[in-house]
Amino acid sequence: MRKKIISLMLAALMLFGITAMAEGETAAGTATHKAVLLVYNADNQLVLAKTLTAENGEFDFGVVPQSMGTKRKLYFIDTQQIIEVQSADGSVPEDTTVPDPIAAPTAEPEETAAPEATVAPEATTAPTATPKPSSSSDTSSPYEKEAYGISASALVTEVATSVNSNNEDVYAVSFFYHGKEMTANIDADLTIATAPSEFSFVQGQTAQSLEKGDVICITANIAGDKIKRIDLLFRPTADDIATDTTDYGTNFEKLFTTGSSVAGQWPYQKYGSRVTNDKYSYAFGIVADKSSNNITLINKSNNPDDALDIDVNPNAYVYVCEVDGKEYDCFIGGMSDVQTLPAKATNGDEVILSEDYTYNYALVRMVEGEATDIVVFNNYNE
Repeated sequence: MRKKIISLMLAALMLFGITAMAEGETAAGTATHKAVLLVYNADNQLVLAKTLTAENGEFDFGVVPQSMGTKRKLYFIDTQQIIEVQSADGSVPEDTTVPDPIAAPTAEPEETAAPEATVAPEATTAPTATPKPSSSSDTSSPYEKEAYGISASALVTEVATSVNSNNEDVYAVSFFYHGKEMTANIDADLTIATAPSEFSFVQGQTAQSLEKGDVICITANIAGDKIKRIDLLFRPTADDIATDTTDYGTNFEKLFTTGSSVAGQWPYQKYGSRVTNDKYSYAFGIVADKSSNNITLINKSNNPDDALDIDVNPNAYVYVCEVDGKEYDCFIGGMSDVQTLPAKATNGDEVILSEDYTYNYALVRMVEGEATDIVVFNNYNE
């Protein structure tokens, strides 16, 4: 699927928190305008984004160090237009006409450009750890529309205590999200909204209870400057899932659902049925097979017809957690990092789950039946 330029910019807004900008800089506007200031570094990479509202006909750009980048653009939310207000050399382009807000579309779009579920880590708390390079050089988004990635799953890599700009105690949670590693400050009194049935005790606890290897969903306010909700989607179990006698449900639903849905919001795929085209859905299981554009999950059934064959977007984000020795070595990977069962386990009239095999599992988030976000847990029983 082809990603639009505007989608790229809006997706980037979910990756950067709100910080201040260049003192004295303004752009003409009207009091009804809302816009996002985009700041680029010397490599033309977006390094900062801030939502602005025109006051007295002008936008106030605030204070931004020149070292962050001199190239700046304005994206107007109501008209969905972009203008360059400062070039890379610091000059101001001749055509900086602010679009008339009455040109904004009258019909409400199917997915709003600034929904609530926006991850917005603070730019001042960027993670110091560097993720391993991706197996794929393609950094395009798997989301056809920017809204499709809003409630994407994230893999936790670290939880630490910190203080925010107001000197308030917070938990700095680092995670992989949208193909990058970032850190979000979470209020110390914010509690986890939902947790899977197997880990229901985590519900109601603070972000301090999160652990490396957890898969979460983070929701922010509309402005994108405050985390207002956390859902725990999955946590690795102490024992191997396939070889342990614990009953986690036919679809392993006890491991990644609460009640009858994921985080009380999204449906999950069921073994023995074809993958449905729900707007958003999840699946979890043993990785039996995979290719560059497909992943096959199985449960504990001996029937190969019960498998879930899921199409994978060419640009799907893949996060890997090596569970070997319970060290949880996490990195951003690709489909080449996904390990499968030996062919002899599934090439027959029945699936043979032997204790001699190494088991790998995947939590898959789908958009309209296609995998866009995959968290893989390799070498689970090593």
